[in-house]
Amino acid sequence: MILETADPLPEGVRTVDHAQELFNSVWTVSLAPLRPWYLQISLWLGVAVSLLVALLAAAGVYYAGPAAAAAAGKNPSGPSSSCRSSWSGNRAICC
Repeated sequence: MILETADPLPEGVRTVDHAQELFNSVWTVSLAPLRPWYLQISLWLGVAVSLLVALLAAAGVYYAGPAAAAAAGKNPSGPSSSCRSSWSGNRAICC
């Protein structure tokens, strides 16, 4: 029994060919996708979901950072104006 797809493969499509010896004859099996990888809906759906999750995570970190620092009683904008930098390094001396 020979199985084929209902639609013939388009001209010029790349196939993977495999020759198999069976019962004193050689059978050649050719495999090819019906649609190229970039036309698969599942690929673009996965890309869209991944980008959405990444953007939501980035927005959550961006907006939760100052809110979490304010809830902890820290100044989210950096050191206060009463601090001055020392010349002995990058440390701040606060009074």
